[in-house]
Amino acid sequence: MIDLTTLDTIIFDLGGVVVDLDLSLTVNAFKKLGIKDPEEFISHGLHSDIFLKLEIGEITEKEFYDAVREMVGKFVQDETIKKAWCAMLTGIPEERVRIIERLKKEHKVILLSNTNSIHLSHFDGMAAGYKSLSELFDKVYYSFLLHDHKPNVYVFRKLIEMEKIDPGKALFIDDAKKNIEAARETGMHTMLITSDIQMEDIFSY
Repeated sequence: MIDLTTLDTIIFDLGGVVVDLDLSLTVNAFKKLGIKDPEEFISHGLHSDIFLKLEIGEITEKEFYDAVREMVGKFVQDETIKKAWCAMLTGIPEERVRIIERLKKEHKVILLSNTNSIHLSHFDGMAAGYKSLSELFDKVYYSFLLHDHKPNVYVFRKLIEMEKIDPGKALFIDDAKKNIEAARETGMHTMLITSDIQMEDIFSY
């Protein structure tokens, strides 16, 4: 376990770290809509096809909804598609909110997430006591606004540059090994979230 007193910056992934994530809920919802094998496009850590394009801001929400309708082969309301797409985001345990609050007292706390505008509108108010995650964290960075995504090392290097981070005094926490490996290339300390090691286990008080 890393000594927190040696750190000045802690960078969190969102889904699977701060927000509880269940991809099967979205996969099953899209199957019900009529998409064959949605698991080919919706995966842990990084999606593909139109889902990736949405994540990096290459297409608009309207273009995304139209593309899903094309995959389904029939008209489906935007709200129905949004509900299926957001089903994977199941909530933020209040204990994690309290942990981040405590960490902010002595560290800069940053959120770095592969996410999209549709998901943002769904999870942004999930943290108990906060209207937005931008109020809970010191800074938030989302792939659809960066027009790039993890595990591209450039994303981490850009973050280091923008926030003037000393990588040797920074901890990056993610639940995808390839993102962890990319962060390590910059010299950051890392922690991998797994089914056995959750955020609450790392920051026990």
